[in-house]
Amino acid sequence: PKTIEHLAPAGEETPIIHLKKRDKGAGFSSSPLYVVDDFLEQPLLDQLIQYTNDNRSRFKHDGRNRLICDDLGKLGSHFTDYFSKHFFSICDHLEVKEFPIKNFEIKLTNYLDGVFFKRHNDSNPRHEAGRGTRQISWLFYFHHEPKQFERGDLYIFDTNTDNKTCKVFDFTKVGTKNNRLVAFPSCYFHAVEPILLAANDFKNGRMAAGGHFQILEYK
Repeated sequence: PKTIEHLAPAGEETPIIHLKKRDKGAGFSSSPLYVVDDFLEQPLLDQLIQYTNDNRSRFKHDGRNRLICDDLGKLGSHFTDYFSKHFFSICDHLEVKEFPIKNFEIKLTNYLDGVFFKRHNDSNPRHEAGRGTRQISWLFYFHHEPKQFERGDLYIFDTNTDNKTCKVFDFTKVGTKNNRLVAFPSCYFHAVEPILLAANDFKNGRMAAGGHFQILEYK
């Protein structure tokens, strides 16, 4: 297992970390990663935190105990603009063949005490009814400082993308560092460990913006 904090380049104020895929034998490989720390300037980060808190009533449970809001308002453009500008570079670093985009999903989530997300991959066809196949998944972590929750890290498992299986004890762990963007191929299995949040209040949860790039499928 690897932890992404240990891989950050030293001496950079805003490091972009490109973690290459590594062959693990028998068709399994670790996931390539694209990570940007200190992604938003502080005023924009403060606006996103405030927007999330102000729109608490718009968050709904999704059946997995996650709280989700499908609207980032004007703040969503900071993510769509970045991904539009860097799309080809991100594809290159994630070893994903460039593709015509059908849809760019984006939403806000908040994980409170005890909430987790079990192991899954985002490109499973049964999750894609009526939609294009997901190619790239991304998350942007943010929270109030000082951080009140514990755990909630992202585990990305070594995966055999041909037969859609993974090794549960071989993974890369990505910490939920404030103001961190992470992207990875949607075909890799991943999970979120349970959150520990003593007071269990909304404003101190593990917040994230996230979504997927979907490929346009020609018929």
